[in-house]
Amino acid sequence: MSEKDRIFFGPLDIAEKERLEQEQTGPPVEEDEEEEAETLPFTEKTIEAQQRQQKLIEQLEKKKLASSIAVPTNDDLVKAKLRELNEPIILFGETKPERRKLSLIHISEPTRQAEIS
Repeated sequence: MSEKDRIFFGPLDIAEKERLEQEQTGPPVEEDEEEEAETLPFTEKTIEAQQRQQKLIEQLEKKKLASSIAVPTNDDLVKAKLRELNEPIILFGETKPERRKLSLIHISEPTRQAEIS
């Protein structure tokens, strides 16, 4: 590249530098304006969505807790555990796997966790 191909722009004066900085950062904001930021209340839909999300999070936490608990696979032990928790040991038409799942649900409840510990 030869010197003729180069374009040399001279230094910008101080006022021009300040103008360019203001364009990049925006107008100066006073501290009082920042503190008086307006907040709007949540709409009903937003509140409902937050409540649904909270319920889903609680369900996921229960599932996570339930997966970490050891539940007996022997049907007699499952019945004994349900008796210990004062829950019905057999429901009408219930199979052994369903009974095991039911015992897992009862064991994983937070109030039961406090009793077991």
